[in-house]
Amino acid sequence: MGEASDGNRVVFRNTAQHLMPATSNETLPGQYNIYPGFDIGPGKTKVGYSTVAVILSNYSRIVIDGYPGVLWENFRNHLDGELKLLGN
Repeated sequence: MGEASDGNRVVFRNTAQHLMPATSNETLPGQYNIYPGFDIGPGKTKVGYSTVAVILSNYSRIVIDGYPGVLWENFRNHLDGELKLLGN
């Protein structure tokens, strides 16, 4: 779910399934992990539109690619807002 500017919740998807967390807990060997992954080292991933905007503001042109299920309009609106706050 998202939140509208007036504070009301906006439903993005019709499901009771939880959203993927930004971080996940380590699982024991042989135990099923719904969010598998591996360590890529410290400081290589970021969370939040403002953090991404700071990184991207150093470039004159960017291309972002991803899964079709991403709410691209929502993503673009939030990222654009953060870039404008930075003067870009």
